[in-house]
Amino acid sequence: MKCTLSLKILTSAAILVLCIGGSFSSLRGAVKVVTPADNLVATCQSLAPGDTLQLRGGIYRVMLDRVIPGGTSWSIPVVIQSFPGEQAILQAPAGNPYCVNFEGGAQYIVWDRINVDATLVWGNAIKIARNSASSPPAHHIRIQNTDVWGAPNTGILVQGGSDWCEFLNLKVHDNGKKIDNDQLYSYAFYIKSANNILRNIRAYGNGSSGIQIFSTTAATDNP
Repeated sequence: MKCTLSLKILTSAAILVLCIGGSFSSLRGAVKVVTPADNLVATCQSLAPGDTLQLRGGIYRVMLDRVIPGGTSWSIPVVIQSFPGEQAILQAPAGNPYCVNFEGGAQYIVWDRINVDATLVWGNAIKIARNSASSPPAHHIRIQNTDVWGAPNTGILVQGGSDWCEFLNLKVHDNGKKIDNDQLYSYAFYIKSANNILRNIRAYGNGSSGIQIFSTTAATDNP
């Protein structure tokens, strides 16, 4: 079999096309691999549009707070995923407000097959929002093939303005059970933005509703 190797430049990201075992695959940008012993925050900060970061199996005891750079489109995203055939778990240490925080205009990020254990934090498991009234909100964030559990408040919080997010093939469970929780943020999902997609969601064992979509104006068109 004759295989060809070609390299094309699309904006700032490289498209690498190669033949492996008779089938073709396409990799946008660099593929980086980390283990639980590596500095996950620093590696995330080094990513560029089109890059893929793969986490080897194990528990990563760190909070990811506004450290994942965005992509430029769904064709050139930044992808964070478990290494094929292995399971990575993100577990932020005690004293942190969340496990993952997307803010400050973060966009076109794919979070894939990395489970989120929020049993030690005091807030949410995953937050998608803006960090100030004058800053742009995060948007176009895709969370897929992931289990999210244990947050004292809501499992996945999506604030107003963080539109066009996608939640695919998720299990979001056992969140919102903080003893002094006033039920305001005790859901699997609390969504205040518009034009989001939720598909194949299993939400169970949470303190209140599975999916709460609420706003007087912003939370529209969430199929």
